Amino acid sequence: MDRKRFRCLNDKGQEQLFLYEKQDAGVMLIGYVTDNVRSVAIPSAIEGDPVISIGDNCFFCHSEIESVDFPNTLKRIGAGAFAMCRSIRELVLPDSVEEIGMFAFRDCKGLTKVILPCHLKVLRNGVFAFCGLSPHVDMQLPKDLETIETHAFYGAGLFDLVIPDSVKEIQANAFEHLGPNPIMHASREN
Repeated sequence: MDRKRFRCLNDKGQEQLFLYEKQDAGVMLIGYVTDNVRSVAIPSAIEGDPVISIGDNCFFCHSEIESVDFPNTLKRIGAGAFAMCRSIRELVLPDSVEEIGMFAFRDCKGLTKVILPCHLKVLRNGVFAFCGLSPHVDMQLPKDLETIETHAFYGAGLFDLVIPDSVKEIQANAFEHLGPNPIMHASREN
């Protein structure tokens, strides 16, 4: 695949530079080559093709990022895509997202609000590991969630987490080592 560069402005008029690759169904962002921009606006299209994927480690260790605006064209967020982005405060992911990779939001310690896509079926291994979130974090799991994998919330913080009735499998150690307190609905406890 041929890597290309794309420049665009965020909502504050600041320049952002992305590396990307064209795929059959659309565009995958593979790198974010910008520093000191706190508000990231991910483009919905590049050269007329929809941005459908954020590649593995695309925004890795960009601790300056405080907010991210995700387009409704997005279908996949890769492994470690936002790992170590410790200043992001809110994650409001569009319902178009169908897959989130392992450790995608690992060590995102600044999160105060997380709204995941309603049709997401699986929370992958370590997706929110080591976040150490506040007991007051607002985290809403998807209504169609079926599986919470091993260590998904390992060290994610001591907060109450409501588990939707749709969840069929919670793998071993999903909430281990200072992870959240899972709250099951009464109908599941009987």
